[in-house]
Amino acid sequence: MKKTAILLLSVLLVLLMAGCGDDPAASSAAPEVVDSEVADVNAEVENESGEDAVPAGITGETEADSVTDSDSSATTAETDTGASTEGAVDVAAMAEAVAVALTEDYAEDALPVRNQLLIGTLKLEGSELAVTQEQATQLLLLWQASAALSRSGTGAPEEIAAVVSQIEATMTQAQIAAIAEMQLTRESMQLMAQEMGLTMGDGSGDGAGGTNRGQGQELSAEEMATREAERAERTSSGATTALLDMLIEMLTSRSQA
Repeated sequence: MKKTAILLLSVLLVLLMAGCGDDPAASSAAPEVVDSEVADVNAEVENESGEDAVPAGITGETEADSVTDSDSSATTAETDTGASTEGAVDVAAMAEAVAVALTEDYAEDALPVRNQLLIGTLKLEGSELAVTQEQATQLLLLWQASAALSRSGTGAPEEIAAVVSQIEATMTQAQIAAIAEMQLTRESMQLMAQEMGLTMGDGSGDGAGGTNRGQGQELSAEEMATREAERAERTSSGATTALLDMLIEMLTSRSQA
């Protein structure tokens, strides 16, 4: 608009000068002045246009920056996704790493952890969780050590517990979880001993259920309870010994297979 207005003013100026009768030299010089002014206007317009326009180099840099920002955003997104995935894997790994430990608080007559491992290992036979040949080789040595400590009566509680912990660590988490679900009790041990055809006397020496105590004297309720507990303990001990021998025999055969 500015350029057009200046051109119109220049034309009007030429017309006015022509109408006033100026000499030809002045008239001929007028177009040159007009042309000069027009050229100046064009230069000014071009300069203004140049200030408003974005140089090609700058435009290229802007586009490059845009691409860089896009790539950076994509990289950040991938990094965040990777971090989330790694976090999920870490959580899964941590959850999987949590040990399934055997306890003795599920029942009043719950078996000790050692006997849970003993009975549980025998019960796993014939299933997909049965001990492998490699496990059998390691477990054989550990159970032999456990048997030696328990039968000698000289093993310190710490030594016995350490061997039991090694036995538990040799089993897989799936095997330990399966044994934990069995919730084995003293009755479970006696039933298994019967299923295996094992018979163990309690060695009490009592007659007729152990209620008589010589010279016709009867036991008090407290004495009877104590006697029953002792008999159950002896029976359990006998069953443990017999089943332990059976387990060692099985592990020996499996390790040599």
